[in-house]
Amino acid sequence: MEHEHALIQACGRGDLGAFEALYREYAPAMMRTARRMLHSREDAEDALQQAFLKLHRSLGNFRFNAKFSTFAYRIMMNVCLDMIDKSKRQVEQTAMEAGPEPRVAPRGLLRLKLEQAVGELPERMRGVFVLFAVEGLSQQEIADIMDISVGTVKAQIFQAKARLRGVLGEKRQEAVS
Repeated sequence: MEHEHALIQACGRGDLGAFEALYREYAPAMMRTARRMLHSREDAEDALQQAFLKLHRSLGNFRFNAKFSTFAYRIMMNVCLDMIDKSKRQVEQTAMEAGPEPRVAPRGLLRLKLEQAVGELPERMRGVFVLFAVEGLSQQEIADIMDISVGTVKAQIFQAKARLRGVLGEKRQEAVS
């Protein structure tokens, strides 16, 4: 924690080496989160770059009263949600123009359906679910990142799991039929 504190202060003084160290520390987990949120490596890389630019600009606002990881994840989640909002119209138009779905091998079908089901969750619910189920963050950390109450986090996780169970249960029955 002291080392992180010193790195953040050095970044505030313009030390690029310190910023690179923060990047090496946090980029892998933030990239995983962005990939789960955005479903595209290219979009996730763009989001990571935008998040670190915003992080660099806002380091002067970090007051050390919260964990730095919470601060960094909040920026990443906001970038991802902004990108989702901006691309929603493009995705809807592309879906209308697309042809039939390609055939998938049976063993990859469940994984594909799970990823699609997670992708169909409302954005904020998806964010909470990804931070909890994929990144393994605590409910309190997620509440801090998403700027919502722990009760809301619990409800979002419960609802996401219920929706996923419902969708995956339907998909299993379709596969058996």
